[in-house]
Amino acid sequence: MSTTTPVFHSTTVIFTYPGSTIPGLKAIAKCYVPFNQPKPGNFGLTLILTYCISAHKEIWEPILENLLKLHTPKDLLPGQQVPLIHKVWSIEWQHHGESAILNHPVLTKVCNGTCCEWVLAVKHLVQSKMAEGHRLVGISHSAGACAM
Repeated sequence: MSTTTPVFHSTTVIFTYPGSTIPGLKAIAKCYVPFNQPKPGNFGLTLILTYCISAHKEIWEPILENLLKLHTPKDLLPGQQVPLIHKVWSIEWQHHGESAILNHPVLTKVCNGTCCEWVLAVKHLVQSKMAEGHRLVGISHSAGACAM
């Protein structure tokens, strides 16, 4: 029986954002922070993730488990500078996954929303204090590229 060592811890953030065309609609993002960080502060990259239609924000977790293992502090050679990952944000489309449950009362009264709503949520997160001072890298798959 094999066991795996966790490589990150995560927190979920629920937020509203300006410009929403659907009153009461909320967005959810999950923040992943690697356990092995060589320096405190905002050293490294902050990834912003979006995904394909019919998935959810956690779809990236298997990839993150492998990606965050690639460069741990013990792997660094003296003087080597590797762009370590500081944080990862996966932003959920407002009518997918956990967000669909949260927004159910609102979504039963209107159409499921558009990619434009997702764009507003992504924009709000990357322009917020949560991302201030970070070196952001957007990674998207399929429909998520429209929101990025």
